[in-house]
Amino acid sequence: MATGPTGPTGPTGPTGATGPIGPTGPGATAVSLAVQNNTGATYTVTDAGIGVPLPTEVHNVGFGTEATNLLFTVQNPGDYLVSYSIRTTAPIIVSSSVFVGDAAAPSTVFTPTTATDNYSASSILTLAANNILRLTLTAPTTTDVTAVLQAANGANMVVVRTVTG
Repeated sequence: MATGPTGPTGPTGPTGATGPIGPTGPGATAVSLAVQNNTGATYTVTDAGIGVPLPTEVHNVGFGTEATNLLFTVQNPGDYLVSYSIRTTAPIIVSSSVFVGDAAAPSTVFTPTTATDNYSASSILTLAANNILRLTLTAPTTTDVTAVLQAANGANMVVVRTVTG
């Protein structure tokens, strides 16, 4: 027995009943840090690098801090948007970066080819619990460089955990 051609589609039927509400998804943990240095302090930058103190804590949810205001400990693993800015009173040639543990995160390194008074970078970094962050300046040679930070907002770092999934 042969099958004939398919006929036209019939009219749409009535809408069915609404289904049950699904379970609540995982919540996002608000984890963020905003710190700055508005002291106008002078620092001697060496080729070994120096940490830039960030003594003014504007906002901190989910980070450990220590007395020198140099080291900030990640308490929750995840992907973080890390941004920083360093402003000096006069143009100098140094490199800036955010160290994660003992090494600069490559995507945060800013190395100008000419003297500048504004250093900044932003990057998304995957960080583990207990990673330690440190904002740094590094001289390009063994000759020390004097960096005088602007008094209004000479340096700042903002770290925000991104929401995924």
